[in-house]
Amino acid sequence: MSFPPYVYTKLVEPATEIRLVTLLPSDVHDDPVRVSIGHHSLVEPSAPASASQRPTLIQVRKTTPKGWTAHETLDGRFVFHNRDRAVATWTHPDPANSLQLCQEAEEPKAHAGPAYEALSYTWGSPADKAKDLVGVEDGSGCITGYLQVRANLDSALRHLRLPDRSRLLWIDAICINQEDLEDRSQQVCRMGSIFSLAQRVVVWFGPGSASSRLALSTLEDLGRKVVSTKEYYICPHPDEVPEMPCWSLTDMVPPYSEATWHALGELMSRPWFQRMWVVQEVQLGSRGSIVQCGRDSIQWQPFRYAIACLRSKQHFTPISAFIGYPLTVCLDLAGFPFDYLLSKTKSSKCSDDRDRIYGILSLTPAWFQKQVVPNYTAELVEVYKTTFLVHAGHTKGLGLLPFAKGCNLGPPTPGWSSWVPDYRFQWVFLDALRTGTTFYASSITKAEIAKLSTTRIQMPGAIVDTVTRLRPVKHITSASALRQFLESMGPLDSLRALPYPTGGNLLDAACATLAVGRLKDWVIRGSFPTLSDWREKILSENPKTDRYLHKVLACLKEADFFETKSGYIGMCAELLSYTDSQTGDEVVVFLGSDVPMILRKQNASSNCVVGYGYLHGFMNGEALLGRLDAPWRAYARFYAGVPGADFLREHPDGTVVERAWEDPRLAGIPLPSPWESVSCTAQTKNGPRYYFKFKDTLTGEMSDSDPRLSPESLRSRGVPIEYFCLE
Repeated sequence: MSFPPYVYTKLVEPATEIRLVTLLPSDVHDDPVRVSIGHHSLVEPSAPASASQRPTLIQVRKTTPKGWTAHETLDGRFVFHNRDRAVATWTHPDPANSLQLCQEAEEPKAHAGPAYEALSYTWGSPADKAKDLVGVEDGSGCITGYLQVRANLDSALRHLRLPDRSRLLWIDAICINQEDLEDRSQQVCRMGSIFSLAQRVVVWFGPGSASSRLALSTLEDLGRKVVSTKEYYICPHPDEVPEMPCWSLTDMVPPYSEATWHALGELMSRPWFQRMWVVQEVQLGSRGSIVQCGRDSIQWQPFRYAIACLRSKQHFTPISAFIGYPLTVCLDLAGFPFDYLLSKTKSSKCSDDRDRIYGILSLTPAWFQKQVVPNYTAELVEVYKTTFLVHAGHTKGLGLLPFAKGCNLGPPTPGWSSWVPDYRFQWVFLDALRTGTTFYASSITKAEIAKLSTTRIQMPGAIVDTVTRLRPVKHITSASALRQFLESMGPLDSLRALPYPTGGNLLDAACATLAVGRLKDWVIRGSFPTLSDWREKILSENPKTDRYLHKVLACLKEADFFETKSGYIGMCAELLSYTDSQTGDEVVVFLGSDVPMILRKQNASSNCVVGYGYLHGFMNGEALLGRLDAPWRAYARFYAGVPGADFLREHPDGTVVERAWEDPRLAGIPLPSPWESVSCTAQTKNGPRYYFKFKDTLTGEMSDSDPRLSPESLRSRGVPIEYFCLE
């Protein structure tokens, strides 16, 4: 018997319309699935006035009494925590405070269309088709055609189907004509609105079992006892009676049975967590969203809190190997820069590589969403190239350059320039460079990109040095192997006695380089060790394996240790070991780049990008401004979850004497006319790196970059700025 396929009707106004599927009722699980598909208006409502009146976290923190700290939870509420008393509250601890916190529960945004739920699920293999077709009915109850869906969606529909009434849903496989690339592109543009305007998001993990039921109940119980914040801080839940032990403490691991840990690991290993699209789908949903296995479901909010709590534990747990994907889904990612989102979703999976961009597009800043329009008819290289140029043009930064095609181990792709990003790789080393710290190799300069042709660009920068030697480190799998590597550089006493060109000794420089600078000496906040503690750990006889050491060793699997002509040392992505020449490449700091890049001469007039990395002593503007001498020290810091940089003047005993936001190396250099600095009261996820911007008093133009660091100004002070042609 032939079953006619369902024929989609084109949307009349794709910018304001969507399709919704009505799941028709049945109380028999094995009954055929029947639906109807209709066109509905969906228009983003204007923001409520109360949204602009809500105070920022920084403003709230300025009002908290001694002993209390304020945080913002993953779902956007303010929570106040007193660590000494081990209590937390939703209300301000100062009864006399008049700040309006706007703590009321979030409701789904009101819009003109009908109330619906959005389904978040994983498609599964194309070969894994459901045994039955989905019948699509018209208004009179007659079937007008059939849809072939995959087994996981078929299972979801049967479990979500109600016995006595219909259910209105948005489901991508049904509501988007997947065979029509134009329809697909148009509707992907609307994904942010579709999930944020849904009454709730229903997360479908898959069929249920006794194991999944145990896992969900365990997570629900833990998630109602703790609160997780956008800074990944865990505190007791204000609505729960304080108990001991307090599970929010990082050293308190719940004493679950072996069966419970196994159930948690099984749940976290489900394919849903690995799908690229689900990150934005669930993060854009309302507080009322749920997660479901079979017939069992719990609220998304306690699930999210519980995952963050388990991940915060200092010691390894039986699920440490499984929690990476779930943590990514549970993080606060909305509104962060595109390059940050890329690094967080690097391991997520998608069937179309264009979705490495489109699958997180609705989480990116508004300006990025306006300028990057989904287009499934464009070639992959063009999509990636356009994204890079749009991002660099708007941010005046080169945050995407380390993703360049030339920086991976794969063979060259015809028509793919070395500077064009390739987001298909996991970039473990790059993630290590950017996790928990922040670097400013070019200080607060702006990128200047001239497009010479479809394959060539030109940018200003400064050559730091030339690579003379590479030392593989992927074989290092333990702290004792780290010590052996240091000993291969020379006797430890000799390394301790040898001065490093930018300060300190060679042993400390090597230890810091192996940790790619992620040490408390350069990061104000964080769980990193000090350089001295890290050095002693490497050199000790029986070092204890902890999470920090585990991360360092994971980073080394994709890295090479390199030395330069002038005696500098650094770490770069592993690629150089696989090219024809391991020496002679140049370490360059481009204006607008946070990390040094490694270039290889193609001919007398052009270069190709072959790497990026950490160069000890050159991660905070030294290539352009020179060394930052004692008593000043540059620190990366995170305040209210926003990265930035401070400069601290220290007493010889380590006491901070002065904190400055402006780089002391620029203190004696006046701003060129007509520029002036403008203080910023608060930083945002996409704001300036420091607490000020720069304003042209004639035009009113605002800039995050310092006019004293333009190519012309730098050259006038003797900095050897060159223009590099990349192809």
